[in-house]
Parts: sequence; C-alpha cells; structure tokens
Amino acid sequence: MATLLLSAAGTLVAGPIGGAVGSLIGARVDSHLLDRGGNREGPRLSDLSVQSGDYGAPLARHYGVMRSAGTLIWSDGLRETAHRSGGGKKSGGRTTSYSYSASFAVALAGRRIDGVGRIWADGKLLRGAAGDMRSGGRVRVYDGSERQTPDTLIEAALGPGHAPAFRGLAYAVFEDLELADFANRIPNLSFEIFAGSAAPETIVEDLGAACDVEMSASRLTGDMTGFSAASHSALKDLLGVLAPIVPHKVLASPVGLHIAGPAETKAWEVSPSDLVGGETIGERRRDVRSAASGSPGILTLAAADPDRDFQPGVQRSFRVGARQAGVRHIELPVSLHAGRAKQVAEACLRRLWDRRRSGELRLPFHHIHLAPNDAIRLSDGSEWTVTGTEIAGFTVTLSVEQRVGAGPQTPPAADGGTPRVEADIPQGETVTRVFELPPMDGDPDSSIRLRIAAGGRSPGWRYAEIWASLDAEESWRSIGVISTAAKMGRVSAVPMSADSSFWDMQSSVIVDMLDDQALENASRNAVLSGANLAKVGDELLQFCRAEEIAPRRWRLSELLRGRRGTEAAMATHVEGEAFLLLEPEAIMPFDVPLDRLGGTIHIKAAGPADSLPLVPVEAVTISGANLRPLSPVHIHMRRGADAGLNVCWIRRSRRGFGWPDHVDVPLAEGRERYRLRLSSQNGTAEYLVDEPQFALSAADQIATFGAPVTGGTLAVSQLSDLVGDGPETVFEF
Repeated sequence: MATLLLSAAGTLVAGPIGGAVGSLIGARVDSHLLDRGGNREGPRLSDLSVQSGDYGAPLARHYGVMRSAGTLIWSDGLRETAHRSGGGKKSGGRTTSYSYSASFAVALAGRRIDGVGRIWADGKLLRGAAGDMRSGGRVRVYDGSERQTPDTLIEAALGPGHAPAFRGLAYAVFEDLELADFANRIPNLSFEIFAGSAAPETIVEDLGAACDVEMSASRLTGDMTGFSAASHSALKDLLGVLAPIVPHKVLASPVGLHIAGPAETKAWEVSPSDLVGGETIGERRRDVRSAASGSPGILTLAAADPDRDFQPGVQRSFRVGARQAGVRHIELPVSLHAGRAKQVAEACLRRLWDRRRSGELRLPFHHIHLAPNDAIRLSDGSEWTVTGTEIAGFTVTLSVEQRVGAGPQTPPAADGGTPRVEADIPQGETVTRVFELPPMDGDPDSSIRLRIAAGGRSPGWRYAEIWASLDAEESWRSIGVISTAAKMGRVSAVPMSADSSFWDMQSSVIVDMLDDQALENASRNAVLSGANLAKVGDELLQFCRAEEIAPRRWRLSELLRGRRGTEAAMATHVEGEAFLLLEPEAIMPFDVPLDRLGGTIHIKAAGPADSLPLVPVEAVTISGANLRPLSPVHIHMRRGADAGLNVCWIRRSRRGFGWPDHVDVPLAEGRERYRLRLSSQNGTAEYLVDEPQFALSAADQIATFGAPVTGGTLAVSQLSDLVGDGPETVFEF
C-alpha cells in the first residue's frame, strides 16, 4: 500500500521514471508503515470472547453493534459481608453465612462509543437492555469522551488527584457486584456495545487515523451490523478482514491512500497493438483452472449473529460438483444476520473459483502507471485485475487474474440455527409480604420468628435482597436474598365459615394471582401430610383442588379450614385480602429477640436494579405469634346442685400438632396457667387458674356480681411467661 502511495508521489515529481523509483522505495517502507514488525494476523471473532487482564492487551475499536469482552483495568478486591440468622439452642443456634462482592473497572473500547446495552456474565444475562441488573450491584458506563472525569469510586479508592479519567477510553465500572452466582469470583463479562456507524467508509477512515495513515474512502458497499478491530494488527490485515464483506481496492492519491469500491474501479483498455510481440493473454497465461486443490469445494464463514445474542454463527457455501476439493474456514470479527453471512460466504467461494484463471501480459513502458489492484479490459471484453508488476528493459510485465462478476444482491435464505438466548424481561416491581404465623414445625422456642416472602408481577422477576432496620430506620442491614418468587395474590371471593373438624366441601376461595405461576392439585393424603397450606387473610387453610378459571384467576376448593389454631379467623375474611401459598423454599425466616416484642421492625426488599433509599418500607409490629399458646377447645359448663358453675376445657399445645403418642400433648410452656373472663348482665370478672377447669360457687357469684349468673360469656385463654396471653376461646351460655 505504501508502494502505491510513494509510486504516485514519485510520478508527480519526476514522471514515469520517478514513479518506478518511488515504487521501489515504497516497497521497503511498506512494512514499517502498515505492517510494523514481523508476521501478524488480522483480528478474529475469538478475540472478542474472553475477558483479559493482561498489561498491554489491545483495546478494541468497535463500529456499529458488537458483543465483546473487555480488559480488566482496576479492581478493589473482594468485599466480605456476614449474614446472621437463627437464635436459641432449640432452633439450631445462630447461623452466620458470608457473601462476597467486588468493585472493578473493565475497558471496553479504544474509541468513543454510544453506549452499552445488555451485559452477560459467564454467558448468562447480567443486565437487560432496560438497565435492570440480574445480580446485586451497580454499573456505570463511560463513553470514552475526551471530557470524561474520574469515576468517584476509583477516586475514593486511589485518593483525590490520583484516579485517571481514562479519556479516550470507553469503560464500565462495577460497584459491589454480588459474586454468589459466579463462584465468588469476577466473572467473564461481555458487553453489547453500540459504537456508532458500521458504514464501511467510517470504518476505513477511522482505522487509517488510528494507524497514522492518511486514508480516505468512498462508495464502498457491504452491509454489516458491526465490526471490531480487537488485536495488534497491521492496517493491511485489518483491511484484509473487511475484504470478504466490503470488496475494495487500494489506490494512491497525492495526500495518502484511497480505498475504492467496485463502482469506482476504472478498467484500463489494452488493445492488441499494446501487447509486446503481438501476444495474447491466451498464449501467455498460466491457466490454473485445472488446479482444483487451490480452491475449496466448501467454504464456512463464522461471524457473530445478532439474532442469537451475538453468539458465533456459521454459514456454509458449497460448490456444485466440487465438494471433495476441500474446506476453507473464514472467521471474521463482524456481526452479520444469517442471510447476510450466507451471502458473504457464497461470494467468497465464487471469488476463489473465478480468480483461479491467471496469466501474464507484457506491455510497453507507457503502461508503467498500472499497479496492483488496477483493472484492465482486453479487446475480447474480458476484465482482469493486476496482482503484480515487474519493470525490465522498458517493458512492463503484469501478473493478472480474471475479475469476479457480481453475485446476487438479495441475501439468500439462511438458517442461523435455533437460538439459545436468554429472555431479556425486566424484573419489574418487587411485591413483599412480611408476616408472622402461628407456631409452625421448626420454629424457635425462645425467639420471635418473622417471615418474609417476595415476588413480582413481571415474569422476569428473579430475586430481591432483604434489608431490616431495628432502630427506626436509622440504619439498615442485609439479612439475605429471596430468589424464589412466592405464589401470592388477592382474594376476590372469600370462603364462608365452616367446621374446622371436617373437610369443607361447600366453600371455595377465588384468588387473583400476582403472576403466571400455577397452583396445583393435591390428594387428600398429601394435604393431610402438609401440602397446599396457604395463608388467606389471617386464616391458614389447605386445599385439594386448584382450577384456573381465567388468566391468573384460580378457584380453590375441597378445603381444610382453621389450620394451626386459626379457627377464629374464619369469620374475619374480606374481599381483597392477601393470599400466600406457604412454600418453605419461597419464604425467608427472620428471628428477632424477645425484647423486640411489641416493637416495630422495618423491612425493605430491593431488586437488582432498585436504589435502596427509594425502596418502599414495610413496618411490622411484632406480636410473637409463633410463641403464643393456642386457644383452648371443647369448653363445657354445667351447674351444680347448689347453682354453682363448673367449667372444663381441653388444652392445646403449640408443640403438639403431630400428636406423637396419641395420649396427650406437651405443655410447651414454662407452667400451665389460664385467664378466664366471665361476663354477665351485671358485669365482668377475671380469674387465673393453673389447670383446665374452674368452679364458681353460688356464693361467689353473688359476692362478685350481686346475683347468681344466669347467662353471659366465658372467654378462656392460655398464658405464656414469654409473650403473655394466647388467643381466647369464647363460650356463650
């Protein structure tokens, strides 16, 4: 290429002789201007796939839209965060787990870019096109302008005045990226980079400027989605990579090189009288058409496919009748749709076969202006491309090959294969439920258990990090991550009251679910073993049948009601109350100490793209429901011969749901005590007893109420030394 440039300069100064001398000089400096030392290869598609941290690694120049890895240029190391949960000895003790995050910067391009779209980590989508993160952390992108300022995180780590601004370098800064999904290491990242025009003229002129070569281009053709120069390659190698997609020739101009498209190529006429000795090309050509080993029968072309998340796609072209002639593979750092890649592969194969016909011509000295890549047309109408020149004895000997005709302009039908792409659906808003339950299996005996569930309306919801404040929102601490969306919704038709001792075959619950998750049927045996337990308002119930009657609307029937001592809640249902399927894998337990009883705890659930200060707060007043005794059952009252009242009841235990010995249930409290409230038409009185029975003589009735008690209500509740009264059972008489 420098040969062409200096040859043109010599011709301008000293005519044809000067042009010949310029060609000789240019041949010597060509390697310095365009090759710069040793054997090199042009950039390949694989150059874009692996993240590097090597010092001196090349910085890619991207054009159009490409997916490319980057170069790690700064890291602040790993950050360890402790998460503590659990409580007393009976609940297994306190558990401490650790999570890790990292802050680092990745160089993306050695020229200014327009922005970054999706980001992949270890091949999985980390950030969607809308900017939502799949893992915890934040990312900032710098476009590589000459006015960009240092990143605040890097400046805080290195000190004011010591952080580089990386002007002219596009890069991304990750702050506190959660590493749990990546084996607690910085993952291999790749980026969807938008870098301006992928027009061939733009690419060629920018590459010339990057190599300090004055170079212009015009009327180049060749559609592509994107192109990347991602290696230490000579300019001629970079242009060579473009050649299969953008046919061109390199011309000399007074001010540098000019890259000309086929439409600008002028064919020089060569008449029979110009041929030295009257030779024709047919007499002097070296016809290599029979040398089939020089051209493949199959050509494969690999390029990034935008329809497959820029994963490598391969298109093949076959030469009819020549499939045994061998295979040639071309790998290009470009992004092409499947049809365009197929078109390029067919054009490359056709060019290889058409150019097998070559030859030599000897012309008079006035044809010294002809140079490699020039076109000539003979009197028979055939066109040839000059591939080399030799000047000897005032004769110009040209090495030529037959020119390639234009192929079809419409991209052929092509199959890029079934794309294995990850759906890019934003996570959307996180919906949270914070609640307490009656005593459940595995609950601690000496601390209060709060439970948290989360999910979202969007099918792209993935997880939320849960934060708690125990000091009226003065400070927040992370208590874990929920990564399984709970099945929840709102009740649009409430069940009627029923007897909790039998299957409820009359009632049903209609639920409008938050998302598209399905509810499932369960057999009676499965239900009796604990399946399909749901919180509907304040009642716990189970269901056998779940029927979707409209999109996201379900009817639940064949019910077991008032589970875990929630019979009283059967009469409190209202439309619009919350529904939540109690699946252990979707619910996070959070144990708080007893001294928080009656206090308020604040909870936030932050999705990956949420800013913690802006996340809504849910305030919960702690009642200690898991430590409260259950309400007594089977209250029985009879009057003695002296008109005294004799009352007895059956105690229930928060630790006795399994009834393992079929005789009695454990007390589960420090001591057995009950509170009774006896109300009549003459007033109310309270009594404390330490056994499940009570007697009030006629004399005591008159002393307390002024008259015998003939009717009223008796409310009985069991007491706990930890949290006070359990729920009451009210008996009317």
